[in-house]
Amino acid sequence: DPLLHALLAELESVALEEQLASRIFRFPEVSIGWQRLEDGPATFDGPVAGVELALPLFDRNRSQRLEMEGRRRALEARIAQREREMASSWQAALEVYELLRAQASAAAGVSGDADSVVTGAAAGFRLGESDLADFLEALRAARDAELDALELHAAALEALRQLDGLYGAATTADASLSPTTAAAAGTRDEKE
Repeated sequence: DPLLHALLAELESVALEEQLASRIFRFPEVSIGWQRLEDGPATFDGPVAGVELALPLFDRNRSQRLEMEGRRRALEARIAQREREMASSWQAALEVYELLRAQASAAAGVSGDADSVVTGAAAGFRLGESDLADFLEALRAARDAELDALELHAAALEALRQLDGLYGAATTADASLSPTTAAAAGTRDEKE
């Protein structure tokens, strides 16, 4: 997830800034130069050298340390929230996929039974036990059952693609399911 990676990178940056803020002693500053003093008609000039060493007696970068600690805690909370959102969206997508896969499997079973209904209706029509309207109605019902099975299978595959889009590649066996083999597939492990 790009947002999660950005938050983790920002957290690392804030952690480094927090370490920098916790340093209370700084490297001494050395200055070297040339100075000219004029006091009325007299002029004095010569080299000047100096060392500046800051001794933190009172401040010790407390405000900056507290600010960095607050930023770090806020980022940790945002990361935890994003991880929970990702886990819940993964779980919801997985449940939708499993439900659609189970429905596609059940519809495939009904579609398989439709062949025997068509065979029986054709035999009844040939023997004169039913008229043409009954035979055509049986054909329409069988066709509708097969279309429903195909639509549920397509919806299950679309849910699988959405699941893959969330967190990576899915099990290749699930991607190649046909409506008749959907029930034979195992469940997939959750990715974190």
